[in-house]
Amino acid sequence: MFRALATPLLGLALLLTACSDDDNKTDSGPTPDQQITDQAVPDQGPGSDATPDQAPGDGPVAKSVEEYVLADGDVTGWSEDASKGRGCASDTDCALTTGQTCDTTNGVCLGADFGHSKTEIEDLIDGKHDPYAAEGCDGFVQQHYKKDYTGGCTGTLTLYIWDMTAATGAKNMFDKDKQDGENNAGLTFETVASVQTEGIVADNVPEWTAYAHKGDYLVSISAMYSDSACKADLKTDTISFLEKVTQKMP
Repeated sequence: MFRALATPLLGLALLLTACSDDDNKTDSGPTPDQQITDQAVPDQGPGSDATPDQAPGDGPVAKSVEEYVLADGDVTGWSEDASKGRGCASDTDCALTTGQTCDTTNGVCLGADFGHSKTEIEDLIDGKHDPYAAEGCDGFVQQHYKKDYTGGCTGTLTLYIWDMTAATGAKNMFDKDKQDGENNAGLTFETVASVQTEGIVADNVPEWTAYAHKGDYLVSISAMYSDSACKADLKTDTISFLEKVTQKMP
């Protein structure tokens, strides 16, 4: 993640309690504000065209959080970083996330890591994550990417997306993270006008740290460069990730 799986966010970590409170569910079923439970969303890996929320129309429609992950090539030159991810010895070890398979060469699960229940998300993230849960988070996805630039410089980028279930929760965590996120002290963020609803990026040597929020969703990116020769190009690509992800969101 950031500096090898470390997030610039406020202690990127356990999405506990409110992410899916297994102890407080009742037999009456989910209320309108509790649409995601401990049941994983079936057969909806990144790229799936069939989601319950989709309907004909001109603009983006609400989807499960993993549907907003970018595919290889969506940003030119970037593809999944097969050296990073949850450890595995066989496909069985990747069964948590629909559609993942085990790359036995590198010993990692290929495909985006996502979860909707407390148990699923705890398996993906380590550490304290109460602030996100308190704001209503009920879905999380992360994906790792890599690009080799001309001249031997390498960029690595980790994309994180949270479904905060309400625009107020996404905005609140956006504001908190840019101020209090790990390693964010002293950073000067610049506004990315091309990103809706709000996007920012900062030089956080040796990486670019970026955030955005749109509707119910919060987006975070940590993009690291191996050499300053590709620093400027990596900033451009980081902004492209923010743009393309948020363009897919309603």
